[in-house]
Amino acid sequence: MAALWKQGVAADVQATAERYSDDALEDEVLAEIAAVALARMHTVKVRDALRGDPYGALPQLARRLAARVTVAALERVRTRHESRTTTLLELRSVNGSRRGLRVSYEATGGALRYSARLDARSPDRRPSVVLEAAMCTAEPRQPRVRVRPAGCRNLCRALGTRMDGEDCLYFLLSLLPTYDNEFSFDEHVLAALGLYERSDDDDDEEEGSG
Repeated sequence: MAALWKQGVAADVQATAERYSDDALEDEVLAEIAAVALARMHTVKVRDALRGDPYGALPQLARRLAARVTVAALERVRTRHESRTTTLLELRSVNGSRRGLRVSYEATGGALRYSARLDARSPDRRPSVVLEAAMCTAEPRQPRVRVRPAGCRNLCRALGTRMDGEDCLYFLLSLLPTYDNEFSFDEHVLAALGLYERSDDDDDEEEGSG
């Protein structure tokens, strides 16, 4: 027998769908409900990842940052030859202002590309790039990584939290549910910036896993 809360959720979803069924929009309504549910689910995953502080680099900030991040939308494609995730995060500062952070991850054709861009405050301005990275997945080597100081400053303002460039980097890489990590992407980025040293044991494990 389903738990009472599950029955309540099912009843709410059914009632919402029925409100629009006369307009022949049931499929669209159900798709929208599914999209909202997916975003809420990933909000929980993202906040749990941030609170866990996977790199041990944000101990005083982890819980505060987690409380200010919400997943507004997420699109994911995962096939044998392609892995692609596009996530829109809503960042809320202490004064209640909100900014969108778009995280894009794509691994296809032997190449991996990642970017984190903060939405502009007005339509006539460009998004603020915080982090961009690209690497070869067929022959893993240090990726090309660009951390933009101006983007980091804007990210700090959006979160209402004082952080340096390394803190911003660790914050973005801690958003683990927003990208697939089958190529140890985060470790390669940190190694390229001199913040992580890959050991011989790591290389042996990679060779053994093939």
